[in-house]
Amino acid sequence: NVDLWQRLDALVSSSGHKIDWRWVKGHAGDPGNERADALANKGVERALGRL
Repeated sequence: NVDLWQRLDALVSSSGHKIDWRWVKGHAGDPGNERADALANKGVERALGRL
């Protein structure tokens, strides 16, 4: 999975944007992680035509 993160980081860097990547334990109640999970699930539902 490291290779995917490295490729993503290279793409972001080459676009002139700056992102600070941070590992956050999933399903541990972190508000940002919970929000990201909810948005990802909503995107899947929308892509499948369920929303």
